[in-house]
Amino acid sequence: PVNGYLSPANAFAKAPQFDVYGRNSVRVAKNGYSALAQLADAAPIVVNHANDFPTTWAATIVTTLTTNTDSGSLYVQWNANPHPDVDSYRLLFNASTTTTMQVITAGGEVAEFDQDGKASGGAYGFTTLDNIEPGVTYSLTVEAVDSELSRSVRSQSVTFLASPGSFALTAPQPSYAVARNAQITVPVSLVELQSLFFKQVGLGIDLGQSPLGINAGFVGDVDGTTALSPSQATAQLNISVDGVVPDGRYPVRVYGYNGNQKQSVAITVVVGKQLIYLPVAKR
Repeated sequence: PVNGYLSPANAFAKAPQFDVYGRNSVRVAKNGYSALAQLADAAPIVVNHANDFPTTWAATIVTTLTTNTDSGSLYVQWNANPHPDVDSYRLLFNASTTTTMQVITAGGEVAEFDQDGKASGGAYGFTTLDNIEPGVTYSLTVEAVDSELSRSVRSQSVTFLASPGSFALTAPQPSYAVARNAQITVPVSLVELQSLFFKQVGLGIDLGQSPLGINAGFVGDVDGTTALSPSQATAQLNISVDGVVPDGRYPVRVYGYNGNQKQSVAITVVVGKQLIYLPVAKR
């Protein structure tokens, strides 16, 4: 019965007799009142889920990948296990590069409510995995835990694989004529063939097959690093030729680095007059 419980103070504050009894009114039982005697005839209700804890669990597991310039993180969310004795969750995962299973304690579950205090969706658990690597398959399993009785049930395993993406470097044309004691500027552009996991592509220059006197560097490069990204896809390459460089055709190769990917574009520097030999046709 309702009068077998202590009403919260704020219930009195909203009652019509608020003006009579005041803001902090409470009920005082008369002498000799016994709650046990009043409830002696009530039938006890025993709630016991010891024998119906699940042995299998098909969870809905959703993954969302977030990347930046040099790392990735994976947000993992799952629907809550409906058994009332579940107290917390653990995420078990391992990468294809190792056989070691790792465990993250993910805490309990949360639920969202609208402005009227009504549940707007089911309860769910979540956690985030950092340092996700592209090209590595991750196996994920959620474990629902009853900490009071030290029992648990695991969901099915799902896998996640992040593609590294692919790219190419391009220049407007394959070769450029450069006079001695002069320089030119060549735009080098990034072409994202498939969405890149790491959004920046670091650039490097190889002058190993060119003679001394041919120099190259990127405009605005003050600390030795230049990078391209899908949002800033072009860098300007300055190529200069000193007066001592002999006539010839010399390669300047620009490399792009993205994770373990490496691509390049070759730009040929033509110095001096180049003779062109055409085939001779006789009748």
